[in-house]
Amino acid sequence: MISGQPANVKRVLRTNKKKQMAEKKKKACGNIIVPTAECGVNGSTRPTLPPSQADGSKANPKGPSPAYTTVTLSNGVTTSAIFNGKGLTATSTSPGTITVSNGTNTVTMPGGSMNLSGAASVQAGASVQLMRHPNGDVTVAANLAVASAATKPTAGANNGPPGVISPTI
Repeated sequence: MISGQPANVKRVLRTNKKKQMAEKKKKACGNIIVPTAECGVNGSTRPTLPPSQADGSKANPKGPSPAYTTVTLSNGVTTSAIFNGKGLTATSTSPGTITVSNGTNTVTMPGGSMNLSGAASVQAGASVQLMRHPNGDVTVAANLAVASAATKPTAGANNGPPGVISPTI
């Protein structure tokens, strides 16, 4: 027993105190990522990825903006390209041509139909029909020109069947 100390108090030696402090520090070092002088490299020094990214994939895969993706236009003979922009509009204002526009650029091709590959959004404009395919392609077909109605013959003209000349009296 040490003088001046009650009988029921245990004497704490300096070596025991150091051991207790070292144990406390080791417990705190278990979750450390960056090694320090106190903890060393006992814990894991490599940060881990979240489980969703552990396989190497990105959490939110991002591609190019849809406005900057390219649409391939083909009429079966000629191939051209245009950006998607804010959406494409297909029209046919003159017989035998189809025009595709993204609001900034325009591509006009001859023919009665055109195939668009990679188009995000296509609207049918004047005189065209759209056909969407399971693979994502869109076919644009120009409407056939409406045949003009037959005109009525004028009085005194040949009113017989075509190719037959009526006799003159």
